[in-house]
Amino acid sequence: ALLGLPPAALAGRALAAIEPGVDLGPRLAALRRAGVVIEEAVWQAADGRALRVELTLHRVDLDGEEGLICFARGLAERERLDAAFAAEAALYQAVLDSSPRQIAVLDRDGLVIATNARWRAQATTVTDPVSRRLFLEGRYLEACRRERDAGAAVFTDYVAGLEDVLAGRRASFAFEYVRRADGHWIRATAVPAANGLDAVVVSREDVTEVRRAQEDLARQAGELKRLALVAERTGNGVAITDAARRITWVNRGFTRLTGCPADAAPGRDLLDFL
Repeated sequence: ALLGLPPAALAGRALAAIEPGVDLGPRLAALRRAGVVIEEAVWQAADGRALRVELTLHRVDLDGEEGLICFARGLAERERLDAAFAAEAALYQAVLDSSPRQIAVLDRDGLVIATNARWRAQATTVTDPVSRRLFLEGRYLEACRRERDAGAAVFTDYVAGLEDVLAGRRASFAFEYVRRADGHWIRATAVPAANGLDAVVVSREDVTEVRRAQEDLARQAGELKRLALVAERTGNGVAITDAARRITWVNRGFTRLTGCPADAAPGRDLLDFL
């Protein structure tokens, strides 16, 4: 059925008729050594198609003559499954690579199983040559320990948290630090993989812009607090409005001059008091 020929049509035919160019010498030599050999070959079907097959060969003694028994299995289904797996893996990798974060999947020993493109690109930010080699080899936990032992104090807490998640002692871990190579703020997280996969997902994200925005907001809040203190203590009437002239805050001088209580002014049009 595999070749499209009935058994009677195959009886007495040389193997070379269905496997062009076959050399039985290496197979027989391997069989003499091992007794059983499993290998792949290309057979020719009755309609001329090339068929990839998996052969299981057994050496036998036929009335004093050396022979072999061959079991053949078509590989078309396996090839279909391999193609489907390759397509799924490509989709998985494309999803990883589209993430703005640096992502790596680690086994429980801290060895890299999979990464995205941004993770691989960060090797250029690892300044220590030994750490960089470990990182490129996928030995991420070792690379982090190397950075810690080389004096990078920031890695002390980071390694401890990562080790806890890898060992199952913590459900998750998040850490922010300043990268030595360029002074950028990096936020790293480690969480167990979903769907029962015995692995840990580590992601790293550059949060420098967020940090700078937070610092700017804190600085502006401090300035506003100082301005509010000055405005509160001045004898003049001061009112702060939004773009539509609706009052959002008044000082005591405003209340004294207008007679409007401070809690009644917010929301009113400033022109009501002019």
